[in-house]
Amino acid sequence: MYFWIFNTVPMISVQEAFAILQANLPLPQTAVYPLVQARKHVLAESVYSPINMPPFRQSSMDGYALCLHESLAYECIGEVKAGDEHPITLVPGQAVKIFTGAAVPDSAQAVVQIEIVKRMESTVQLDKQPVIGMNVRPIGEQIASGNVALEKGTVLHAAAIGFLASLGFTSVKVYSKPKVGIVVTGNELVQPGTPLTLRKSL
Repeated sequence: MYFWIFNTVPMISVQEAFAILQANLPLPQTAVYPLVQARKHVLAESVYSPINMPPFRQSSMDGYALCLHESLAYECIGEVKAGDEHPITLVPGQAVKIFTGAAVPDSAQAVVQIEIVKRMESTVQLDKQPVIGMNVRPIGEQIASGNVALEKGTVLHAAAIGFLASLGFTSVKVYSKPKVGIVVTGNELVQPGTPLTLRKSL
């Protein structure tokens, strides 16, 4: 007569097993990682924006930034591309061609999209007067300096990494990923590929 011999270890529920694990987990460790290496980690502390975003009045359209006056005709005196730093000062009746994301001159009150104006050499012709603030993103519209950018516990996926990079961060404090080991015990267990044998009963 042959039969398997198994260890008679009292069984516990899955809930009890989790409770034991949670009661004995070590405190999480933290580390400061460069942004690229921090991907898929969890923030160990909330992150606050060091700057306003956008940090300047920003055009939300390709079009023309206008210094408003009573006429619908404007003289175009130049252009502003995203990343340009040279300041341009407009007087009433003047405009500059502007691209999405570029800084709106302080002397401009509105941006009209390129599709709704007529350009004739150095003159821009409108159909109607724009509303003040039209297509202009104010400073800090996305996030103001000192506000929470990302909460503690946030998983840092690609979008979060890109957002932090846009705010000027190069590294963040994250939780170190836990190391998990599985310990298998019992004399009824054998290595994979080992033939099973039967034991005679006593």
